[in-house]
Amino acid sequence: MHDQSKHPNLKALEECSSCRIGMCYVCANDHADNHHTIDWGFDIFNDMEAPRNKLNEQFNEGYRATVDLLRLKCPCGNPIVGIKSSTFCAACGTATCSAECHDKYVQSQGKCLFIRNFVQNEETQNIQGLRSIMWIN
Repeated sequence: MHDQSKHPNLKALEECSSCRIGMCYVCANDHADNHHTIDWGFDIFNDMEAPRNKLNEQFNEGYRATVDLLRLKCPCGNPIVGIKSSTFCAACGTATCSAECHDKYVQSQGKCLFIRNFVQNEETQNIQGLRSIMWIN
């Protein structure tokens, strides 16, 4: 079960069908390790933007992709290469040059839904997706 004292900033959006309890994605790890049936909140797909084309759909489905970093640009127009704060969001797959751009062009537009996992408060107000794949790596 989701322990609010251990994870006060996370919402219990998932459900273990095997145990019939709600939990956040962190609490769900043990249930997944024990081969439980977990409902990951597929209702999120109702809020997501539809794929723009077949290539975009395949990327969203996890097909292998080659990215030309030299041609890749942030939605603001900045190149991704050469900017230390440039990352890909592991949640939505969008490359942005800064957290501010991720907010302005992606998260606030409803194109990255990672923030839905968090209780809105002072500690979580600045979370900008899961911008964890750095171009320099």
